[in-house]
Amino acid sequence: MKTVFTALAFVCLASMGAIASDYEAYKELSPHSASELDAMRTLAEKGDVAAILTYGKALEYQRNHTKGISEADVQAWFYKAADKGSGEAWYWIAYTTTNEESRRSALAKAAELGFAPAFDEALEVLLFRAGEKADVIRAKKIADLARQKGIAIYNPSETFATVDACYAAGPPQITPDQRDAIEADENSTESFTPNDNLKWAEGFANGWGVKRDRQKALTFACHGSTVPAELNDMVAHLLERKGVVAFQEPFRFCDHVTSGENGGLCSSAAEDRQQNTRSAQLDVVTTKWSAKQKSAFIDLQNSAGKYFSEHAGSEQDVSGSARSTFFIQEEAKLRDDLLDNLKGFEKGKRPPKDNFVEADKALNVTYQTLLKSTNWQITGTVKPEGIRSTQKLWLKYRDAWAMFGPLRYSGTKAQDWKAWATRKRIVVLKTIVGFQN
Repeated sequence: MKTVFTALAFVCLASMGAIASDYEAYKELSPHSASELDAMRTLAEKGDVAAILTYGKALEYQRNHTKGISEADVQAWFYKAADKGSGEAWYWIAYTTTNEESRRSALAKAAELGFAPAFDEALEVLLFRAGEKADVIRAKKIADLARQKGIAIYNPSETFATVDACYAAGPPQITPDQRDAIEADENSTESFTPNDNLKWAEGFANGWGVKRDRQKALTFACHGSTVPAELNDMVAHLLERKGVVAFQEPFRFCDHVTSGENGGLCSSAAEDRQQNTRSAQLDVVTTKWSAKQKSAFIDLQNSAGKYFSEHAGSEQDVSGSARSTFFIQEEAKLRDDLLDNLKGFEKGKRPPKDNFVEADKALNVTYQTLLKSTNWQITGTVKPEGIRSTQKLWLKYRDAWAMFGPLRYSGTKAQDWKAWATRKRIVVLKTIVGFQN
């Protein structure tokens, strides 16, 4: 479904999310003088629907620009028109309310009365962004009405296919035994979903703890998703595999994510699993180390964590809805690199002999080039202060290697560890957005 955000809509609907439509309601609102408002009210009081709507819109503009006019004051007029069967009035009730349930109901009524701009929004609140509150039956009626009346809706082929599939799948039903069985399955335990309905969808789709049932998987997906593109993709995936005894690859919610928020949640869950794997591997590597070596490595890990986190947040552009995903993935890349390096060191692949003074000079040139030659107007969230704060934490990380390295790997020198860490830092600095050679 398509979303059009407006400043006024955001103000009016901040507590429940913006309404999506090609009908930009805020354009219907404009200022009027006191005398004009009085004249509009006089006409509205005579009961003409068009006059009532005109006055209601004028009053809504006043509410957003002056004090003393409440939501109830505005809506009282729109309800007068709604009582006369106006679909547009119901749309404006939805537009001006701050109550989520009232909005859902009003949008549905607006569409049912044939007000074309309400159809996309009604389908969103009833199904595509509804999650567990999905009213598939009502969404189906509105979709059928759109087809009957030739109402143009966004992405009609996918929208109608999803509505029809969700309707055909029936209501979500699961027994306590089925819930317990899915939750007990190891595959389900390791798979992330933001809510239980999507967990049940995965369980029935893949046969995790229960008999595989594509229809049940569909209905739970339809009552679990809150992002239109994600729902369309999951439904299409399940429909394409009709009659397939078992999927070649498991059906997983995270494979269908398109939103920044859910992408961040999936990335976080994946990183939690990967961190558990890293921790297990580190336990194997460090099991025979001395107490002093383990203590030095703990200090190294602490400094690494602070540096990695600051780098992920300050030295890459994390603007946009996918910022949490970018952050998590970048931090994970550094943690993987640390583990890979450690495994190599344990196998005898130590840092080469190097001149730390020369490495440090090269680092300073790179660092100053980045700070002085970068156009900070085009680097998004990456700013000089973030580079500086990260550099300070990296220095502590570098010194932690210089302490740990010689202690664990006899025959190595602190200066070589510093030079090695410095060369790696130069590579990182050169990958930062805005860096110019």
